[in-house]
Amino acid sequence: MLAKRIILFLTYMDGILFRTKKFNADYRYTDSFVSNTYADEIVIVNISKDSSKNQDLKFFEAITRITKNCFVPITVGGKIKNIEQIKNFQSCGADKILLGTLPYENPEMVNRIISKFGSQFVILSIDVKKNGNSYSVFINNGKDKVNFNLNDYTKFILKFNPGEILINSIDRDGSLLGFDIDLCKHIKSLSKVPVLASGGFGNWTHSIEALKSANLDGICTSNIFHFTEKSLYALKEFLKKQKINVR
Repeated sequence: MLAKRIILFLTYMDGILFRTKKFNADYRYTDSFVSNTYADEIVIVNISKDSSKNQDLKFFEAITRITKNCFVPITVGGKIKNIEQIKNFQSCGADKILLGTLPYENPEMVNRIISKFGSQFVILSIDVKKNGNSYSVFINNGKDKVNFNLNDYTKFILKFNPGEILINSIDRDGSLLGFDIDLCKHIKSLSKVPVLASGGFGNWTHSIEALKSANLDGICTSNIFHFTEKSLYALKEFLKKQKINVR
């Protein structure tokens, strides 16, 4: 059985690393937060409002700086449009890429990316908001709703044959109220590839619900409480006592 993963999730906006709340910048971090050896992976997503080439260059420079001092796999996402950008991220030291908007806006490019770099290099994300008893899917950092229901969009995403899927709950992001377990279970039931979840991690019990009850393959957190070696080590020891296989 593959080990479950604890993943640190940060966003980069106009030169600064942030924690988010409902997809809005909420708390500022420094680069030192991405050097934690007790994390299994780190995800950094560019949500900069400035879409210029100069801002892209600054993001590449930030990733290069971070990877030099980090010894766990790093996934990079946000504003990725073409293969040349991905080559640049690889040269910066990125181990995987995360694509959220591109599959909807340019599915042919996603097929080209996966054909060139392989499925295991690509994570596709689905950003959702709860609407009564159903869910709506959004792109462009939660700004634009797509014309798919959740089931159809998940099936659409899976046709690309990605290495993994990341499900983001916009409602739970930064809330510390726990993962949307019904949502997690539903996506897991539809997927034949590993499923990760982000949005809501606030205490140790939430990790059991996600990794054991929903049988997710990994959980993401951007909560500062979990960002010390001591707390990440304690979390993993706690999960081991719950008979959950972690790294």
